[in-house]
Amino acid sequence: MMHVSCGRQHPLHVEYVHIGVTPSFIQDILSEALLSHPRLKLDRKIAPIKALGKVIRIQNDLFAKWYVRDGDEFEKEGYLHRKKILHDESESGSESEGDVNAETVGCPFKGMGAGMERISMGDDAPMKNGTLQ
Repeated sequence: MMHVSCGRQHPLHVEYVHIGVTPSFIQDILSEALLSHPRLKLDRKIAPIKALGKVIRIQNDLFAKWYVRDGDEFEKEGYLHRKKILHDESESGSESEGDVNAETVGCPFKGMGAGMERISMGDDAPMKNGTLQ
């Protein structure tokens, strides 16, 4: 958050390319130091190198969370042409101006089930509420 000038009085902005290079540089230095240690056996060197790689990947994911804006060009779920068409259950009952709900837009399948109770399945068993009686 700090590196993308978010929430700071004096903004600091570091480009993502530099953020990505720095942890890999640190990983190179620490891996070389661990592998060249004269008194550690190879099996004791492998575990810290694996752990270091995992920490670096986690750190990179955290940086990517703030830098990468993949999918911003797409509309959020529940919106069509920047107008809200789906009502969120967590929202209050009143909708703000400009919001359009599904009833206003009109569902093409609205009323398809009307008259289903008159349909029979060939043995003259009428349907009621979508089930055979």
